[in-house]
Amino acid sequence: MTDLRRRLALAHPRYWHVWLFLVPLTLLVAWIPWPVQRFVGNRLGDLTWALLRRRRRITLRNLELCFPDRPAAWHRQVALDCFRSAGIALFESSRAWWQSPARIARDFDIRGLEHLRAAQARGKGVIILGAHYMHLEIAGAAVSAVQPLDTIYRPQNNPALEAFVSWRRTRIYTWQIDRRDVRLIYKAFKANHAVWYTGDQDFGTKHAVFVPFFGVPAATVTAATRFVRANDALAVSVDFRRDDRSGRYVVEFSPPIASFPGASEEEDAQTMNRHIEAGIRKAPGQYMWFHRRFKSRPPGMPPVY
Repeated sequence: MTDLRRRLALAHPRYWHVWLFLVPLTLLVAWIPWPVQRFVGNRLGDLTWALLRRRRRITLRNLELCFPDRPAAWHRQVALDCFRSAGIALFESSRAWWQSPARIARDFDIRGLEHLRAAQARGKGVIILGAHYMHLEIAGAAVSAVQPLDTIYRPQNNPALEAFVSWRRTRIYTWQIDRRDVRLIYKAFKANHAVWYTGDQDFGTKHAVFVPFFGVPAATVTAATRFVRANDALAVSVDFRRDDRSGRYVVEFSPPIASFPGASEEEDAQTMNRHIEAGIRKAPGQYMWFHRRFKSRPPGMPPVY
């Protein structure tokens, strides 16, 4: 399909809700003051907590599996915090799409940037091992103000939504790379780019190994190992968190991970999961727990959902 035909297809009435509602709405809410964003985001979280019963059950089940030593009241509070953080993330994503990265970065304390830059100075490319924290979108915008980034991502199912998000992300990322476009991913490392990669979701057992995630066997993708080995790249991890009172954020990069790549894909997957676990523990209610992280199970093990 040519670019002209693709653009004409996106003008179909079935996509009008994106162009006539979502685009102006995100532009409007991007500029709402933080105290209002926090209040409305929390209330949206309360509403979705009440309405999305299946996602609520998945979230609670994940927390029960990953933190079995914690009481039920703790699981429930962290799960509710997760939904509220998701509500706030609607505003954070709007800010990322419409405000300048430099403006956003004023609300961020970015730590360990020297580690990322030292790794990139080696000239072989860097993979940034991250995770699906609720404020992923706005954190990427903030970091892009001080460090050029690529991102590997899963395209949106709705073509109009994909076109909109991709358009707004061009201000943030040098290259936006479909996770299926392996050739372009390798090209990014050859060009010595810093490539942000979030490998903490369950995409099935193909190209994945079962290793512990908070002690629970989890299908963990092994792509990061292949990317790093192909160009002798370095790996750093990143985590981020929000102070709900002040509206300020912390982004923290690790030094290059000495043991990555290791002796096997299983070892690397475990290393990646351990770094993700350490980041989540800093603010467990700000991680995307409503994903079915353990939907794939090792042979012979019963389903958990």
